[in-house]
Amino acid sequence: MGNTAAKPSNTPSRGLFLDRMFRSDYDWLVSSVRRHAFRGSDPEDVASETFFQCLHLPNLLDLRDTRAMLVTIAKRLMWRSARKHEIEAACIAEMVHTAAHSQPSEEDRYAAVALLAQIDEALESCSANARIAFVRWHVDGCGHAEIAQELGVSASMVRKYLASTLLACHSVIGASR
Repeated sequence: MGNTAAKPSNTPSRGLFLDRMFRSDYDWLVSSVRRHAFRGSDPEDVASETFFQCLHLPNLLDLRDTRAMLVTIAKRLMWRSARKHEIEAACIAEMVHTAAHSQPSEEDRYAAVALLAQIDEALESCSANARIAFVRWHVDGCGHAEIAQELGVSASMVRKYLASTLLACHSVIGASR
């Protein structure tokens, strides 16, 4: 299995294939995740969830490089976990800031968290640079030129990134109303 698991001539069942992949690659994936883990990512949890996600792959038996697929899925899971932690921290920080001036109701808190979750869902369809531009502009208050310099792109490209995130947010949030 390992790095280049080819489908044998007598094709095993999905369960047997996944079992073999798990036995040969789990420890490797845990150590790989441990080296690259984002804050808040438990390597064992990420590795286990990665294999769980493999259950839903339609072409599981056709994988040529199982480790590349495992790394791709694990990175996606770690990114989502990091984004979730960022959203929670931003929401808590905003609530603490707001609490100094007024006390939001439980309904307002719930609505704010739900809206942030919808924004996060919308941003999943955007490129990494677009997501970074969105956060730096809307959360950190950076200007287009500063964001452009960080990303190594032009200010007009930052405007395009922000427009794409706005459209994505509108499609997700508008569709839910």
